[in-house]
Formats: sequence, structure tokens, C-alpha cells
Amino acid sequence: MTSADKEKIHEFERLVKERCVLAKKPAAIFGHEPWDPDCFGSGLGLKFLIKKLGGKAFLFNNGIIAHPQNKTIVNILRIAFKKIEEFKPEDFGLIIFVDVSYPDPRVRADIKPDIIFDHHTEKLTTADIVFYDVREIGSTSTIVLEYIKELVPDFDSEE
Repeated sequence: MTSADKEKIHEFERLVKERCVLAKKPAAIFGHEPWDPDCFGSGLGLKFLIKKLGGKAFLFNNGIIAHPQNKTIVNILRIAFKKIEEFKPEDFGLIIFVDVSYPDPRVRADIKPDIIFDHHTEKLTTADIVFYDVREIGSTSTIVLEYIKELVPDFDSEE
């Protein structure tokens, strides 16, 4: 990992601490609809990371888990979602998109992210985005794992 990569990761840490921890507001995490395994992995990874940084995060979706494989993931991991209808932007310190860029028709048009983590580079519009890490890489979960490894020193992926 380069020093530029580490600087970017620590910029994310600063944003979470400033806009979520100190402001005492949770982060809202959205993926594309319907969520797929990469959305689940990266969303849960960010929720875990934000908690380790002293904050709180909620996953939002439209209430539909269509594919049987995804239903199994939700049931086994006991993933709790809030419904998009419950989302009020003023209640959140950060709005984060995982595995989807902005704009994208698979996310409600009136929800604008502060932060984007994605591996699809072709649709990205960065205007007014506070922070983004979008790279052509295998999965968004891989990007999030780098953040966890850097910011959670006692993280053990084998546990």
C-alpha cells in the first residue's frame, strides 16, 4: 500500500470521526437495488469499520431481497436493513454508496452520496462528492477490506 493510499484511508477516517462520531449522527449506507453479495460484503464491512471508529451506521434497501442466494446471505448473517422510505438525510452525518456510483437508476434519484466506494468506473460523476474510492478492481469488498486492515490494527480475517 502506498502512502497516497494510506492518506486516502485516513481522510475517510477523519470524515467518519468528524461527521458521525463527533456530530453524533450515524452513517447511512446504500447499495444498488437489489443488493448482491458484493453490496452485502462492502456494506457490512463499512458498518463494522464505522463502529470500530466509534460511530454507528445503518444499511438501507427497498425491502426486497429477490435472489435465493441473497436471501440466504441475509438470513445466515442476520443482516438488518432499514427501509428507504424511513431515510431522512438530515438525520445522518454521512451518506455512503457501496458497489454503485452516482448517478445510477438502481438507487433512488433523490439520495445523493457524500462518499462512494465502487469498482464500476464508467458511471461515476464526482461533482459535489466529498470522498470517493472508485477503482477498477475485482470487488468493492476488496477496497473496503483495505480500509479495515489499515484502520483496525487488531482485525483478524481468520476469526
